[in-house]
This record gives sequence, C-alpha cells and structure tokens, in this order.
Amino acid sequence: CMEHAYLETEGGVAVYDEKEGIITVWCGNQYTFRDQLQIARSLDWDPAKIRVIGSPAGGSFGSKDEISIQIHVALLALRTKKPVRMHWSRKESIVVSPKRHAFETTVRIGVRRDGTFTAIDLDLTADTGPYDTIAPAVLNLALECAPGPYRFPHGRFQGIAVYTNNAVGGEFRGFGNPQVTFPREILIDELAEELGIDPIELRLRNALEQGDIYGLGFVVEGSVGFRETLLAAREHPLWHDRERITRELDERFPEKRHGVGVASTAQAVGLGVGIPDYANVEIELEEGGGITLRTGASEIGQGNLTAYAQILAETLGCDIERITVIHGDTFLTPDSGSVTGSRSIHIVGNAIINAAGSLIRRLIGAASEELDIPEDGLEYKNGRIISRRDQSMVVTMEELAARAASGGRTIQVTGKAVMRAADADLGVGMAHVYYSFITQLVLVGVDSGTGEVEVIEVVSLPEIGRAINLAGVEGQCEGGVVMGQGYALLEEVIVEGGEFKNPGFSTYIIPTALDVPEQSTVIVDKPDDHSPYGAKGVGEIPTVTVAPAVANALYDAVGIRFRTLPITPEMVRREINQAG
Repeated sequence: CMEHAYLETEGGVAVYDEKEGIITVWCGNQYTFRDQLQIARSLDWDPAKIRVIGSPAGGSFGSKDEISIQIHVALLALRTKKPVRMHWSRKESIVVSPKRHAFETTVRIGVRRDGTFTAIDLDLTADTGPYDTIAPAVLNLALECAPGPYRFPHGRFQGIAVYTNNAVGGEFRGFGNPQVTFPREILIDELAEELGIDPIELRLRNALEQGDIYGLGFVVEGSVGFRETLLAAREHPLWHDRERITRELDERFPEKRHGVGVASTAQAVGLGVGIPDYANVEIELEEGGGITLRTGASEIGQGNLTAYAQILAETLGCDIERITVIHGDTFLTPDSGSVTGSRSIHIVGNAIINAAGSLIRRLIGAASEELDIPEDGLEYKNGRIISRRDQSMVVTMEELAARAASGGRTIQVTGKAVMRAADADLGVGMAHVYYSFITQLVLVGVDSGTGEVEVIEVVSLPEIGRAINLAGVEGQCEGGVVMGQGYALLEEVIVEGGEFKNPGFSTYIIPTALDVPEQSTVIVDKPDDHSPYGAKGVGEIPTVTVAPAVANALYDAVGIRFRTLPITPEMVRREINQAG
C-alpha cells in the first residue's frame, strides 16, 4: 500500500471561549462542516457552538477528508480551558493515517482480430486493513472505472474487501482507479502486440464517445474528449519519433536500455449516485466596490481559490483583483461540500455562476429604482447597469453598493448547485455523469546492471472539459506525475505482524527533486455543456496512468512485463537476469 506523504502532517489548534461556549478549531482538512458535525457528536456539543476553520493545508490527497486530530484538540481545549496545539510527527502520521488500498486484480479482455473489444472481466480483492473505513466506496469506484475510456459491449465486474493486520485503507487520490487502470492498460498493450496493431491505434478503435454505453451499462452523458487525447498523443514527437529517440539514447548510454510507453484512463467527477453532492456559496458587494466570495470549500494546495475568483470575475465582467475569497470556515461560509472526487471546480463553479446571476438580477432591480427605468429596459455589462434605449443612463456596481451601505443595507446573494445524477443506480457512488480523460506518454531508461529505472520524460494530455487556470492544471499534472512515479517505482508501506517497518522518509522512499522527469502538459479542450465554462476536474487523473505507462515503457525497453507495484530495482534486475 502507499502513503500520502503530504508536506504538512496532521495538525491543528483549538481554543475554548468559556463566555460564549464556543470551541474554535483550526486545521488542515477537506470538509470543515463534516468536521464540525463529528466534533459535535463526539463531545455532545451544539454544532452551532463549534467553529472549524480549514486553514490552507500543505497537501491532503484524500487523507484529510476524514477526522484526525480535530476531536482531540477540541476535547483538550474544552477540558483544560487552555489553547491546545497538536501536530503529528511524520512517524505518527504514517502509522495512523489511511493508505491507498493494496489490490490484487485479475483482468481479462475479449477482442476480435480487427482490434474491436468484445468484453471485459475484472475480479479484484482490496486489502482494507483492520478497519472498514471507506472500502465499499473505493471498491465501487474501482469497479466503475475498470472499463476505462473504452467501449465494451459486455462486462463482468466483481470485487471484495478483506480485513487484514496491515495498514488501514482509506481515501487516496484516484480512489481505486490506479489499481484497476494498471493491469488493464498493460493488458491492452499486450493485445496490441499480439494483434500487430499500434497501441494508440488499438485504443482509438475502441475509444469511448459521448452518448455511448459505458462498460457498466449506462449512457455516458457528459463530454468525452478521449479520442482527441489519443490523436494528440499519436502526433507528439515522443510517440511519433519514439524509435529514433530510444535508439539514439541507447547509443549514447550503452549501459542502459530505453523505451516509451502509453496509458490512458477515465476518472469520475463528483460523488456519484446516492451520495448528496451539492455546493452553496455567497457573494457580497462591498461599499468600496470590492466583491467577497464565500465558499465552504477548503484550499488543500490545488489552487482552486484562484479558479473560483476567475469564474466569478468572468461571469461579472470585472477585474479579478476586486475579488476576495473566504473559504472553509463554518461561521463565515456556507456548506460547499467536501473537496474530494475531482468535484470542486465543477460544482462550486456552477454555484458561483448561479450566485452571480442572482447578483446581476439584484443589481438590475436596484438600478431600476435608481434610474426610474423598468427592469426589462436595463442590461448588465461589466459592472455597469445601462439603459437599453439611452446609453448615457448608467449606474455602476460601486454606486449601488455605496447607496445600499448609506441606508444600512448590504447587497448579498446566495448561489447553489447540485451535481447531475446519472440515470443508473449500481450501488453507493455508482454511477457518474461526468468523467475526465487522460493519455500519458512516458520515456524511461533502464540500467540493466543495477535494475534502476529512470523516468526521463512524461507528456500528459488531459481532457478536463476546459481549463480554467492553465498554471493550476499544469501544476496538478506535474505533481500528479511525481506521485504516480513514486507509486510505480518506489513507494511501499511495509507492515509485518501489525508493525510498521518504514515509518519515515529515510526508509519509506519517495521521489525527490532529483528524480522529477522533464514534463509537458498538452491540454485537450472538450468543454462540457453543463459545467462552469465547460470545466470538469483535474485533481486526481494525472496520477492514475503513470504506473502503467512506466510498465509499458519498461517492456518496450527490456521486453519484460512487470505486473506488481512498486517495480523496484531489485525486481527489475532479477527479472533481467532470469531472462538472460
């Protein structure tokens, strides 16, 4: 299994105000309102008297969607009447926090000689450790993602979770998808070789399209740009010129063998059928012309606050510098749901657009009174409300805000959004309307003497609807690649007899800055009609396909299939020696 290895371990501060009876907790988290509820239930305290502030977290990747130190610090502050700070050491974090579930997966794919897929059969076993925290949901999403972005007319999908004395399994970036994408993408490459078809061409022949029947039997309603990612990958120099590139590298570094691999997948966006999936936001127009956006969605390092401000600025036609975003505070913000499941940009973005529409209508109503013009005779444009007949008759947002303030009033609106539910109920969290897609290319070098694998270059080609923040998307892809690199080659929590054997970064090895490959991100736009400016989600998907792309690149380099993760130097050297 795999450790989250975020920069900031679990920590927080709590203060109890005896006079007001309010407990305030500051912590890095993914859902302040759920934390508030769990603290209240544990302490038998009024939730309205518990304030949780989700300080920007130094990484989470799913782990901080659950409670960790919050109840402890709240209880200690309540009992001692003193401020309390608790911060786990790295060892404590590794031992206590949930891990990516270890899977044993068996996949079979039926295919015709022309390369058309006919069926997929998947059987998986998940190691949930000694406690069942969220295994059923992880299993369900793994089974839903098992067909990937391909058309399979027939399928059988089954899985179980088993209790063991290993680490506790929990939420982790990709949520079961990496564990099923790895064997599927290796098998597709094997089929391509057997059929004599280029690996990308085989994927193109079976590429899912919008309106197709997904492998589990429901119609894919959201936008699908998977084919476009494959076409872009096929034309990329790393694929198009791969034989020349690897040949030249082999000649330059004779002690190594080089290869290029490809892998693709789909990642569900949102929480799925049967799970409430909504967001609420508030917008307030300040007296001086500033705009405050309030959302309960916490910032966990993905840069969503900037994207939220961009969406609001675009909808209102105003300068982004005027916008302040307040987030993740149960006393100051409405409930926007958990920052998980690649959902935040889509659902919070739609709530922002909904609220901005209400604000514009509110401003037109106020301007109607101010200018003595019927509302249908006015239009809103870039922060100004203008008469349709006489362009000289105009009033600005700032003027309306100032007049409201002078009368002791504020201009404040709310917005909401609810995730569209798929017309299929296959179990909790299954199925989804929206999916993001990705194809990745990986170039590796293998030292045949030591077995060391170097990831030299990675090209990520995500289809996430439309990118709201280009730098943010590139950052998610680059960080996701490094996490996937660790999953593929390095990271493994070792538990023997219930005891953690590598509870620190001296023995639990993660990629460092020296290991990071050259990277490029080619964003493939395929806007979704029901998403905010066409955007879906990018937080998880860049991690999912790295491991199978590395494994396929290894096969291209040394002609050996690796089916177990991580692919360590010892494993590579042993297999090379056995192959002669």
